[in-house]
Amino acid sequence: MPSEHILYSGINKKTRPYFFKNMDNSLKNKKAGKEKVALSLNSYANGHHVAALKSVHFMDEQQDEFSNSKNHMHHFYELVVVLRGEGFHFVENQKMPVCPGSVFLLCPGEYHYYEYSKPLALLNFMFDLKSLRSLRTQLLSLPGYEQLFRRGTPKMELYVDSATLAQLDVLLNTIATESRQQMPWSDLLLTANLINTLVLIFQKTSQEESIHVNSDISSAVSYMLRNFHKDIQLPQLSRLANLSESSFYRKFHREFRMPPMKWLLKLRIHKAMEFLIRSDMTIAKIATATGFSDPLYFSRQFRKIVGSSPRSYRSKDHGSLQVVKGNRTFLEMNDLESRNS
Repeated sequence: MPSEHILYSGINKKTRPYFFKNMDNSLKNKKAGKEKVALSLNSYANGHHVAALKSVHFMDEQQDEFSNSKNHMHHFYELVVVLRGEGFHFVENQKMPVCPGSVFLLCPGEYHYYEYSKPLALLNFMFDLKSLRSLRTQLLSLPGYEQLFRRGTPKMELYVDSATLAQLDVLLNTIATESRQQMPWSDLLLTANLINTLVLIFQKTSQEESIHVNSDISSAVSYMLRNFHKDIQLPQLSRLANLSESSFYRKFHREFRMPPMKWLLKLRIHKAMEFLIRSDMTIAKIATATGFSDPLYFSRQFRKIVGSSPRSYRSKDHGSLQVVKGNRTFLEMNDLESRNS
């Protein structure tokens, strides 16, 4: 299986490593609604309750302006995020336009298919309710949960921005990799990453429910999130987005309100803050781990953005702190000192 866990559909079998026969466009049946397919979670999850993959629907050369996927349903829940492409999503009697950043959830037994005018790349998160049963009470309290998981139509239409799309891309790869493992902790990690996925979507869509994404830059954002520790330059990012440097810069600035290299710098500093709190790595090692070749430059940039040096930030109180000395807590020692003074 390819390392990016991608399934392809379409008819150009020579250009892809493998294809998903149940989702392949049928040359005998050009109307998607005529033939129905039922899909099982066991086909993807390797015995787990959570799985994820990236699917790419290519254009069918035997069809006209639009290509169709097969009408199908699942015996599991499927959370779908559109990564690239555009078209329409048909669920039962509802027709929804889809574009990069579109998010929707399909319940078990709901038949659906896609009609698209450009190759459609999707992030597919698949799970059954066993993976969420113990957290159902907490999930029900989240804004949008009941609407998203509601059966039938009309389906709730949500959108996320490019940064969130890139984060979801990273989460998908994490889930896809772990679902191939059979370790004692695999199910726990899969559930944790599924929860991260759902909460991230609820957070972003509750802040703004109509954010449309510039799909051109999402691949570059995803690359920065995964490879912030590497040497990354603007020409490399523009090539990833298939744009000229000026077009990439302009589109990135329009979406994130800052230049791409400044956004990358802030990402690296944020990661460094996490290392400073959660690890005992030296400042120099943290600088290297977050993409800085010069520890002194790292310290200057850290102070400029955070307002303190990395060493000072590490020594700060980052939450409630209780000091215990023998059988006395810090508060008890303060009380004793105040009484003696």
